[in-house]
Amino acid sequence: MTKVLMTIMTHVHSYGGVLVAVATTLLSDIMNSDPKSVHYVYESGLADAFFKMIKGSQYVEWKECSKSSGILDVNADVWHEPDIPVTAELIMSLPNVISALALTEDGRKRLLHVNPIPEILSLLCTSRFAMPHSRCMLNDMASLIGAGLDELIRHVPNSKHAVIKALVATIERIKHLGQEVVDAESKQNSKKSNHSRLCLMHYASNIGQALEHVLQNEDNCGVFVAAGGVEAILDLHPLLIVRGSELLSHISSQSSPSIANLSHSTAATSLISTIKRTAVNDDPCKIMKKIMASLTKQLSVSKKAGATLRQESSSVPLFFNNEGTSVGSDNGLNASGILENIPKVSLNSMQSEELTSD
Repeated sequence: MTKVLMTIMTHVHSYGGVLVAVATTLLSDIMNSDPKSVHYVYESGLADAFFKMIKGSQYVEWKECSKSSGILDVNADVWHEPDIPVTAELIMSLPNVISALALTEDGRKRLLHVNPIPEILSLLCTSRFAMPHSRCMLNDMASLIGAGLDELIRHVPNSKHAVIKALVATIERIKHLGQEVVDAESKQNSKKSNHSRLCLMHYASNIGQALEHVLQNEDNCGVFVAAGGVEAILDLHPLLIVRGSELLSHISSQSSPSIANLSHSTAATSLISTIKRTAVNDDPCKIMKKIMASLTKQLSVSKKAGATLRQESSSVPLFFNNEGTSVGSDNGLNASGILENIPKVSLNSMQSEELTSD
């Protein structure tokens, strides 16, 4: 059986995701039913086969004196995306195997050295596994990954910092991908950019669901805040606001555009819930200071955008003075006149270059 399982995990694309899921599920069931078998799983090479399946060329075999695997640069072209079949059953089985491999003290050391957590979390922000390319990460799949990581932290307290660090790095990775989407949308309005925008919304929703499970334990919230998780979420949120024709379509469907939420409701709600949870379980004053700093930054960006709009529009100056504040208002946040400047024509008749201008 050992040879069969190793062969399947070594040739995952040949056997397909469903059969590989059966093999990994069997492996985790064996270890959970008899923790003494964990030692054999490591010594026989089954653990190495599993780690190689997840990490690919980044896998380094465990040695007493070797350094543990780190996290790659979030701005790199290729991150920790595992080369595995796009199958929901396989993704569901991975956290269970990782938890089972940590049932013994020696197994915990080897697991933390290999550190497959970034590869598991990268599933949340890889286009192959996201809409519109695949439906395998829909429903509660991201929540299952988050629940698996929470269980790992509970059984292996030493893994807390590694898990939280990987979660924050995943948010930073999504933020990097989101900036690429915004940059692409400012240059062209193509089907490709629309697909990228949909993927970005899916990424944000995924990480929000995963964070919900990990941060339900208040002991994890302080570590998450200290690792820069709140700042990463606050930087990601503005990138979720739609642009171009999608923005006009979104505004057109609102009964009261002045109070409408311009970001994707599901993704935004999950991220905001994360911030609320950290504020409740950690230092609320500290979280509020971070939120205020982010708001100040975004208001500065909004003021510059308003100045640019006044230069390009002939109607908006009726509502703003030369200092960038609205007439009759002290805060300069009066949006009157902006929507009136949008041409009263059908969206399909507008040229793409008219919709992509900043």
